[in-house]
Amino acid sequence: MNISLKLGKFDFTFGAKKSVESPIQAWMRGDESVSGSGNPYLASPFQQSVWVYTAVCALAQTISAIPFRISMGDRSGEKIISSGPVVDLFAQPHPFLNRFRFWEFIVTWYCLRGEAFIVALDKSDSVLPVKRLAASSLSSSFDEKAGVRSRSPQIANQKSQIKNLLVLNPDQLRHLVEGYDLIGWNYSASPFSSPLPPAQLAPDEVIHDFFPNPYVFWRGMSPLSVAMLAAQTDFASAQFMKGLMLNNADAGLIVRSDDQLSPEQRESILASLRERKRSAGTADRALLLWGTTEVIQPTLSSADLQFLENRKMNRQEICAAFFRIPQTMVGFSEDANRAVAAAERLNFIENSITPLCARLEAAVEPIVKSFGPDLVGWFDIDSTPILQQARRDRVDTGVKLFSLGYPSNAINKALDLGLPHLPWGDKGYLPARLTQAGEIQPKAQPVAEAQGAERILKALRKAKQQPTNQTNHTN
Repeated sequence: MNISLKLGKFDFTFGAKKSVESPIQAWMRGDESVSGSGNPYLASPFQQSVWVYTAVCALAQTISAIPFRISMGDRSGEKIISSGPVVDLFAQPHPFLNRFRFWEFIVTWYCLRGEAFIVALDKSDSVLPVKRLAASSLSSSFDEKAGVRSRSPQIANQKSQIKNLLVLNPDQLRHLVEGYDLIGWNYSASPFSSPLPPAQLAPDEVIHDFFPNPYVFWRGMSPLSVAMLAAQTDFASAQFMKGLMLNNADAGLIVRSDDQLSPEQRESILASLRERKRSAGTADRALLLWGTTEVIQPTLSSADLQFLENRKMNRQEICAAFFRIPQTMVGFSEDANRAVAAAERLNFIENSITPLCARLEAAVEPIVKSFGPDLVGWFDIDSTPILQQARRDRVDTGVKLFSLGYPSNAINKALDLGLPHLPWGDKGYLPARLTQAGEIQPKAQPVAEAQGAERILKALRKAKQQPTNQTNHTN
């Protein structure tokens, strides 16, 4: 009796197992599925592809290591909140999730499914309408500024009810559409896969952020769908290398005979081949055949020998699909120059991590706003070592510009130094040893030339006075 189970787009069939045979027998028979060697098909790329796993972890771990700040007013960092309910919430979003695992789950689902689902829970693990709480917090703030009492103080005080945050599996959520409107989400999960029981969730109870999908408006499109072909090709190359190594780098044998062999003869030859073949790392035995049979050992073709280069191209495609990750981030670099690696990492932080952090900030904004309309949550990307070094380089450039007379506030804004605004920073200054442009100082003559010119003038004066003295003496 066979039992078929369908999970998503994968079908699994369970039936009575056959007798266990050796991998060599299945290999000699030409079977692709070998008992005990694992699934030869790429069913779960995150588990089976080393490049997909490394690329996703490089993104998730990089973002989770960036501090998430809560400040009042704006994200300048001048009024950072270091304690309070909202800080404690993002420090420990759930009893089963710390701050690192929380962001890693979100980024991982971004990469694998192109979307992420977050729900807010109260003390009793009931789902809260976080979007409605954020909207009521903003409306109550506007009423207080206008001097009008809030019409719904109960709703305005619900911002303190959020105690936990939970990231849901997108595969366990199905969107419910009535007409052309989204009316809710059907969440179904087992106790072994989620701490939240199955439920019907309203649209304002779910924070759903997703990458644009031109085919299904309500769901996101995964970067993995683009990288799937490269991942399958790389997985097939890895399986080819695995089979080659398990067979002691032997591509198999071909036995040719001029006459039709009987079943007993075929079984005898196969038994001899099985006796010859041994496991990896052990030399094969000699083969002894008789009759008009010929043993041919195939060799690897030129296409088979290129699988290493093909794996490198597949790695590059996978890294390009997942937010343009440089190969240095996944542990490979063909350039030994450290300056090139540092430039690639800086480019990765600025062009890949920064936009993704901005997306995460916008996604969790309703949660932050539910604790106060003037609160802002942001990732302190400038605190990373690579951006600290880049800022120091910009400061050196700012010093040169300041020596040319540019105001410090203008330099701070142009170079994005993140420095506070200075009251005197709108004025430009020049060093004291400089003079105004357009005036030329008289050139100083050397001392020897000045003394020589003075002796010549004295001689000329003396020669001019001598004729006058001689005329007076004659008279």
